[in-house]
Amino acid sequence: AELVDYNKKSAHVRVTKTWNVNPVTPYLYWFVPVAERGVFETALSHLTVLGIHTIYPVITEKSKRKWGTEKDFDRAHRVMVAAAEQSKQFAIPAITQPYTIENMPQIATYRFIGDPTGSPISAYTSYFSQVSNETSFAGIIGPEGGFTNEELAYLDTLGYDRLRLIPHILRTEDAVFLGAGLIRSLLTD
Repeated sequence: AELVDYNKKSAHVRVTKTWNVNPVTPYLYWFVPVAERGVFETALSHLTVLGIHTIYPVITEKSKRKWGTEKDFDRAHRVMVAAAEQSKQFAIPAITQPYTIENMPQIATYRFIGDPTGSPISAYTSYFSQVSNETSFAGIIGPEGGFTNEELAYLDTLGYDRLRLIPHILRTEDAVFLGAGLIRSLLTD
């Protein structure tokens, strides 16, 4: 951009060059439980840095607040822009209206839940090394306090595999970062 004019309150620039920002492939979609604001925003920041394609907020039985107003979307966008600027990962994820577990969209070729009782992620490393850029992945991590047994059973019926990230329970924002980071790492050449 070229600076055209400025004063104490504003600056005017002329765009001199633009380029397309391509999202990282294969696509990763992430369902994030709506949590307290700081936890939720940390998760959004982590997912932006890791090149997640689309973020789906999820209201669970243990969600402690509502989310989805215009103000919520604006704040989320600012958090993701700041994370993108810091990390130089400029493909900002799309973020959708919130879903409940029962109305989550059925997306992705492969779906998983981060769960300390699941199969170790190391059991899937050969699978991840053989996927193409057309393969897509959807992940979900439980809210603070975990999913209810009914929510877990429903996710099982949707074909979500339970993957153990580590053998114990993590905070939501840490599980989001570890889960998405491990998957992205296994998918990167």
